[in-house]
Amino acid sequence: MKIAINRCFGGFQLSHEGFLKLIERGWSVTVFNENVEAADPKADLIDMSSSKYYSRWSDPASSHYSFTRGRDTKELRTNSDLIAVIEELGERANTQVSELKIVDIPDEIEWEISNYDGLERVEEAHRVWS
Repeated sequence: MKIAINRCFGGFQLSHEGFLKLIERGWSVTVFNENVEAADPKADLIDMSSSKYYSRWSDPASSHYSFTRGRDTKELRTNSDLIAVIEELGERANTQVSELKIVDIPDEIEWEISNYDGLERVEEAHRVWS
């Protein structure tokens, strides 16, 4: 099983070129409504460029697209389109705060992503008590 992770401090973010490749692959795009919610909750991506909050909080060098369902879900991190785009673009899939990598693990492994300040690794799931 292939899993997309970030291998530098910062966080899991895809480059603007990467988002455009996902759109080419048929990923749907929505915008924010007046309540700063996705106008189409079923869409895959949000175009934040029209949001009044975008210019104030975003890095001008980053993409104005974002994932609608969160960037840390197993569903997203194992998505075949996302994996293919990262593999196709290589370093061009990265941003100033991300260094994306595809990790390949055996299919039968129960796994989770461990995160320290955005630096991620895939770990076999285990039980923990405290």
